[in-house]
Amino acid sequence: MFTEELFGVYEKYEKKVHNKERDRDQLKRFVCSSPVFDHTNPNENAIIKRPAPYNWEIVDELREFKNEPIFPG
Repeated sequence: MFTEELFGVYEKYEKKVHNKERDRDQLKRFVCSSPVFDHTNPNENAIIKRPAPYNWEIVDELREFKNEPIFPG
């Protein structure tokens, strides 16, 4: 779930570790739209029915480092 506190941590991490400027939308896409959920929590059952936020067929085209191997999953 997005919070300003989470964004502050994410922003500092990206700047320090990756030397990149990130914005709130990038955090929301990368972290807050994660398909990971707790299937034992009845409040999260709707997540499995929600469409994926990514087009997985093009995920490898979006790689920053093109010399990495293709994502297997």
